[in-house]
Amino acid sequence: MDDISITVFIEGPETARFVSSDGRLDLSVKYECSPLARELWYQAELIKELLKRGSLRLRLSEETAVTVGRSNGSWLVRSEGNVEYEMEMTLEEAILLLLALLDTVEDLEKVDVEVPMGIFLLRIVTGIVSREELASHIRRRLDRAIVREKGGLWVIERRGLRFFLTLKKPGREKVSRVIWALTKMVGLEPTFEISSVQALNIIMNDGDVSRFLKDGPIMAELRKLLVRKVFGPKLRKARFEADRLVIESHGHEWAIDLWDGDLEVDERSTCIDFPSLARRYGTLITPYGPVELDEYTAKVLAATSMALEPWRVCDSRLARRLLEAFMLKHGLDLNLYRLPLAPGVLRAWLKLERLLNLLPRPLKDRIRRLAELLT
Repeated sequence: MDDISITVFIEGPETARFVSSDGRLDLSVKYECSPLARELWYQAELIKELLKRGSLRLRLSEETAVTVGRSNGSWLVRSEGNVEYEMEMTLEEAILLLLALLDTVEDLEKVDVEVPMGIFLLRIVTGIVSREELASHIRRRLDRAIVREKGGLWVIERRGLRFFLTLKKPGREKVSRVIWALTKMVGLEPTFEISSVQALNIIMNDGDVSRFLKDGPIMAELRKLLVRKVFGPKLRKARFEADRLVIESHGHEWAIDLWDGDLEVDERSTCIDFPSLARRYGTLITPYGPVELDEYTAKVLAATSMALEPWRVCDSRLARRLLEAFMLKHGLDLNLYRLPLAPGVLRAWLKLERLLNLLPRPLKDRIRRLAELLT
């Protein structure tokens, strides 16, 4: 067993084949991007080490470790710490997971394999095993996983070939607290269907559930419920389109992305910025107590409020951006970067637009053509 060797065949720009000299392994691996030669060498050395020793232990963080080892004719993958799960796998599946975990691992315990210079700097963009391919195996192997995140507790369960993520206890993470509060407010259980790729990403990233939820479809649906709950009757001229909220207000169309709070006014991107070092984005008062909002939920609420009542905007930069979008609709393509007293000008412009809307259409068209000539 000591003289075992691994041969690597390049089968395409994003595919490599690992073959062991003892005939036990013949595995094709698909990557997200083309791997470097030194990465393939390193992966081959780790596979050889696994076959020789029968087990490897990978530490994802100070709290979480994953062990890959032989067990009664098959291979057992066990995670302990922030993420707990156990999967019985074939050799090929275990090696796929081992190679995928190299993207997040901090340390390989008691493994005497020299890491090529720069490999962990470059792994972010190269040499990452295809998540789709690995997820197709996880779909059959993972029954249950327990995930701890900053005092919170999540559970992933497989029902048939479908995965469900349940929040059992909210912790200190803002996203989990928002989810807990919103589901309680609308009378839902905090259980959500997730894809096998999402389940894989969660268990491979040391339990960082919020990272995968905050700008995804689950939070988008919850923000939709929250907007209805907070603004209620004011949404008479609003409609939900897939992952967007579209509001017809003050003669303009406001489109709000429910994934990340990005705003378009009359199809022109209009940024809502928080201070770069902001740690708090707002507080939601619920029957279950105050809840600190995550950045994207706060942006969705701020954009909705602004669309319904744009005259309340007090931030000069935001007022200038809105004015540029409003004026462009009338043919005035202006840069208002240096415009003073922008919030006051914005309120005056909104009043002017209301007056323009009262004019006959031919007269409005003449004014628009004149504005285009002047700019």
